[in-house]
Amino acid sequence: MNKCQNHHGCVSPPPYFPGGMIGGILFLFVTLIIRAINDSLGMSIPINLQIAENLRSPVLLVILIGFSIALLWWKVETTPLSEPEIPESPVQKYRTIK
Repeated sequence: MNKCQNHHGCVSPPPYFPGGMIGGILFLFVTLIIRAINDSLGMSIPINLQIAENLRSPVLLVILIGFSIALLWWKVETTPLSEPEIPESPVQKYRTIK
């Protein structure tokens, strides 16, 4: 398989799995914050962790996962690859000192 497939010159891993994980964790944090606001202020915002009971929770989950994947995809595509450093041999160091 050819190692150079994208515009950077090397293959970079797709951010689907990390983006999905980050989106799921963001969903947990957002729902916990909304739950705390609901409990403290007595509001009835219908977003909670029970995604099978209402339509707003799974929509929020899909939006956060999609946003996380898109953000990580953008970050992977815009970050230049680092060049590996080639260590100098002791002979080259000696020649450059003189």
